[in-house]
Amino acid sequence: MQRIIREGHEIACHGVDHFEPKETDFVKSKEIIENLTGLTVTGYRQPRMFPTIESEIKKAGYRYNSSINPAFIPGRYMNLKTPRTWFMKDGVMQIPSSVTPRFRFPLFWLSLHNLPEGIYHRMVRGVLKHDGYFVTYFHPWEFYELKEHPEFKMPYIIRKNSGKDMVRRLDNLIKMLKDKNHKFITYNEFMNIQTKTNP
Repeated sequence: MQRIIREGHEIACHGVDHFEPKETDFVKSKEIIENLTGLTVTGYRQPRMFPTIESEIKKAGYRYNSSINPAFIPGRYMNLKTPRTWFMKDGVMQIPSSVTPRFRFPLFWLSLHNLPEGIYHRMVRGVLKHDGYFVTYFHPWEFYELKEHPEFKMPYIIRKNSGKDMVRRLDNLIKMLKDKNHKFITYNEFMNIQTKTNP
């Protein structure tokens, strides 16, 4: 965590239970991370992007919540009525994961694993042109050689392009964005920019 901080990244909370998150996790997670880092944590993302109670998020002291995947995926991510881009709710900025404008195709980690890179890059550029920013996320274990461990019983769509292949894919995405002169910023920086320009 200290290395992450030294390199200029932001640390936020991700709860304490990945399968059965509780309301008390908002406070508990914040206390754990703040004790470990000595920093004030202002952001939260719910495990597996389960629903959150915004009043409790605010009460716990968070400024933003990035727990929404406003995608068109039957099941947990069938969020057609949720705004695609950032919005305020109960005094907390909601920063959804990016999806394509028209069909709400999700551009999260699983998409980069499975789509041809050129198609993924084109959709990312489309979101940047339409929305002015792009939000995605990955997990550390995606960069582990899952293909070499059948005992984990991971589905093919998760094993595909994991490990070094995923390192290369993420590196290519970052290089493409830098080549197009896109700037990388933290969530707090994003929030400060948006609240200044859209009071």
